[in-house]
Amino acid sequence: MKKLFNGLYHVSFFVNDINKSLEFYRACGFDILFELRVTPDEEPWNIFVSVAKNQTIELQPVKANHPFPAPETPKYYEDGTFFHIALLTDDLDDT
Repeated sequence: MKKLFNGLYHVSFFVNDINKSLEFYRACGFDILFELRVTPDEEPWNIFVSVAKNQTIELQPVKANHPFPAPETPKYYEDGTFFHIALLTDDLDDT
């Protein structure tokens, strides 16, 4: 059987305090890979933290100006923050 996925690309979390979250991940030795902003002067609505090659953590501040609908608080998730996972594949059509 052909292997469909190469690994886990990222895990996504809603976060209430982006500064505390980034402080934690930096203390773990991770770097910010990139940020997405609606405008340059606004808080990022999406931040990817590099864990290892092709492995990231996606952080989505709940109070940032999102271009897509997002909850005010992580109320949809009783455990607080888990949003989704993303898997790596070489061939999306075949997968």
